[in-house]
Amino acid sequence: MPNPSQSTFESCTFVAHQDSQEEVIVRLEASGSHIPIVVRPAVHQIGTASTENGKKLDYSVTTYIKNAVTLESVWGDLTDDQQSHVAEQVASAIKNLHSINLLDEKARQFVKPGSHAIPEAAGPLGGPELGFFSNVSDLVRGLVASQDGFEQVTLTSTDDGGLRFETQFDDIPSVSMSEKDMFALQEAIVLCHNDLEPRNILVRAENLAVHYKVVAIIDWELAGFFPFVFESFYKDLALGNANLDFPWYRLFKDQTAQFIPKPLPGVQESLLRALDMVLKARARASTRNVGKLIQRKWIEREQLVQSDEISLRWVRNAEVASPTSPSPDAPLPVGSSAATLEFAAAQKKARDAGDHSWRLLAADGSTVLHP
Repeated sequence: MPNPSQSTFESCTFVAHQDSQEEVIVRLEASGSHIPIVVRPAVHQIGTASTENGKKLDYSVTTYIKNAVTLESVWGDLTDDQQSHVAEQVASAIKNLHSINLLDEKARQFVKPGSHAIPEAAGPLGGPELGFFSNVSDLVRGLVASQDGFEQVTLTSTDDGGLRFETQFDDIPSVSMSEKDMFALQEAIVLCHNDLEPRNILVRAENLAVHYKVVAIIDWELAGFFPFVFESFYKDLALGNANLDFPWYRLFKDQTAQFIPKPLPGVQESLLRALDMVLKARARASTRNVGKLIQRKWIEREQLVQSDEISLRWVRNAEVASPTSPSPDAPLPVGSSAATLEFAAAQKKARDAGDHSWRLLAADGSTVLHP
């Protein structure tokens, strides 16, 4: 039977019961959408199928993890100690990922899911979602371009074979990376998941639910070989959008700080500042994109500010109290951040449930509130 909580317009996940074999999860995804790259649970089969109307689906069959739930489903019920314990386990898993050698043949197999093979001219830099790159310079270009949706940053090549990033805003300093920097950055490239949010982490209660054990990490479509500072920065971009839980964000950043050298090497700091340039320029861009508007309102509601330490990023504003809700039964003010978030949550729930009569979002989230 399909699992409604795991099924969307683009995918369907269900458990297959077989007489002679263990239970497995089957996940069907629309071809051209996210590519399943599942390392754990174990993958039994990956392939392509077609529906009766000819639509192609990418699918993967993986081991079914019994008695496991998403961290998202229990996170709000965990104590601070339990949450910290889970975050420590995730950090340990990240450390194991970083041990995979970039030049190992297994690395190339990891980022070569089915028909989405790595081009012969490209190395395993990058991943299926962002693209594969044959050198670090092209990877850096791709990283910045992938986040510059409003095209606020100008990128040019320098005489020494490096790159220079600039914006139209005079108060945002330009950033330069030399060719020598590119070679140094390659040594910092590791295997990254890039979407380690509670919804993608499976846990199991142990010792009468005193602690939860991380048993699997799922949804690897954003994974690939990147500098870890990019995955850490990607967390900043997701806050208030793909992740609406600041405690998880803060725990992740604190637990993974061990993977970011201190002092930060110049080349990694330059990459962070180039990406930070995109974030700052994007914040000033005028937009009707509902996702960006909700993110801005959420950050404002949570009373977050950017730390002067670029690798630390979002922190609570020390001069204001933590946000509180006046009353769970009180109606939300029209036009307020909370009302906007409530509307977005209701909209997503309806869409995931297949309610086509609900107001739809465009692919980029820009056209909403249209019947």
